Amino acid sequence: MFQERFRLFWTQIGGVDGQEIWANQIRTAYSEPHRHYHTNLEELLAFTDQLSACFVDQLRVLGAIFFHDIIYSTRDAYPDNERMSALRWLEFAKQVVGDRAQQRFSAADVAMVYQMILDTKTHKLTTSRTLSLPPSFGQTPVVLTDPQWAAYQADGALFLDMDMAILGSSPERYAAYVGQIEAEFGHMTREAFNRGRAEALRQWRQYDEGSATPGLIPPFFQESPQGPRERRLFLSDRFFATHEAPAHRNIARELETRDRAVTPQP
Repeated sequence: MFQERFRLFWTQIGGVDGQEIWANQIRTAYSEPHRHYHTNLEELLAFTDQLSACFVDQLRVLGAIFFHDIIYSTRDAYPDNERMSALRWLEFAKQVVGDRAQQRFSAADVAMVYQMILDTKTHKLTTSRTLSLPPSFGQTPVVLTDPQWAAYQADGALFLDMDMAILGSSPERYAAYVGQIEAEFGHMTREAFNRGRAEALRQWRQYDEGSATPGLIPPFFQESPQGPRERRLFLSDRFFATHEAPAHRNIARELETRDRAVTPQP
């Protein structure tokens, strides 16, 4: 699936020379031996087929998918993977898109994909419609128009939800995913991994007032009669309806297991 989708993506953005070189670079990156879960291009591309009618601009979403984890390490680069992956996208755009005036992708398109990749660090959309690129890729910030801002919010929410969809999968698939993540952090001691993973799970669930995005995206949080409000994990109504409840159940089960593993038993 990847080869065909990348070929179509390349053609539609107006790429000329270097298609196979870039395709090989992406394939090689996602096939690195230290990856066990973060090889999931095919799963994300399958989502784009299912949701093709829902995107404002599927090309931007495809660009974000191809490059969002092109840099992935649990050692040296961690936790800077997202920024480095976003920079790799800009290198691709600078080389392939070239003269944007004669290509399918505009400067705003490039900047939106860059921001969508950065957003995977927190799985929150930026609240600023002024997108700044590193100086080597553009001195002038890109200010999104109203239609561009709406498109970024809509497509960005779906992209982030696709990236988080594994959290709301079946218990069996979720257990397999957890095993894959454990393998990627196999260099850590079991206790250190359990503590770090438990902290990450809590951060995903915690209430964060700053996450609320006005406009197209509904509130991210729900009142829980049992206790504090929990973060709404999925930004789009589509994924919220199908993945939110299973995700909270999966996370709660795993968190209980992690806490039990690091809590001294009487």
